[in-house]
Amino acid sequence: MIKRLITSHILPINCVPDSCIINIYEPGDCIPPHIDSLDFVRPFSIVSFLSECNIMFGHKLEIVGPGEFIGSVSIPLPVG
Repeated sequence: MIKRLITSHILPINCVPDSCIINIYEPGDCIPPHIDSLDFVRPFSIVSFLSECNIMFGHKLEIVGPGEFIGSVSIPLPVG
């Protein structure tokens, strides 16, 4: 996977991840708003494999419904 991301010029060659976290979600599941530990080396790479979703960023995230949030920035994550 990492080699594909590098050869597709999605990840720069000097930014090869050294760890991976895989989360599996059922329909309607989500990650609640949080701040990732500063101990993790930046940047993060996020890939959605099975469905489209949005990732929200902002200092204040508002809950608008179950698994639905409003933030300063919403970035769509297509499948793959």
